[in-house]
Amino acid sequence: MLCIALCNVLALAALGFFTPTLSPFLVHKLNVRVARTGLIFLAGPVMYIIAALVVGPLSDKFGPRPFIIFGLLVCGSGYFFVGPADFITTPRLWLTIASFALIGFGAAFTFVPAYADMLNIAKSLDTGYNLESLTTVVSGIISSALSCGDLSGPFVGGVLTDYLDFQTSAVVSLDVHTREHTHMHTLHTHLQS
Repeated sequence: MLCIALCNVLALAALGFFTPTLSPFLVHKLNVRVARTGLIFLAGPVMYIIAALVVGPLSDKFGPRPFIIFGLLVCGSGYFFVGPADFITTPRLWLTIASFALIGFGAAFTFVPAYADMLNIAKSLDTGYNLESLTTVVSGIISSALSCGDLSGPFVGGVLTDYLDFQTSAVVSLDVHTREHTHMHTLHTHLQS
């Protein structure tokens, strides 16, 4: 359960990375007017809304963990292309928007099933809590994990971008997602056996 909570902290921190860093990148590197950057910021949340409506029922039907792993993989792909890294191609507005939308899509597949997965784990631990109490505890853990990520992401993103450029910082976020994916895959494989 702690691993899933930590994945939520890191995933939201990686998303929070965009708060102080994406707008200057769009304005200075891609020559987007400041007034239009807000429209670009809508790409991720709109995809999250659409994907969240789909992944919830699918996660209930097929189990949450494969969807969390898939979501981390999709988010990682988005971070790879959002800048993109200097060794891939030069920055392009359409690629940045598509990547940001991909990250929002992957985030829904990461966050939405996490609650059900943590609740399933808590039920299996036989803690003596009734279902209502377990639901409250898991909800508190998820909320705290997301708040920690939301708190740390903009700070870490700002510090990284002060020392590295936006594109390199996005690759660092990709590394975070890759490590999360590896840990979740290992946990899923371990629990399957």
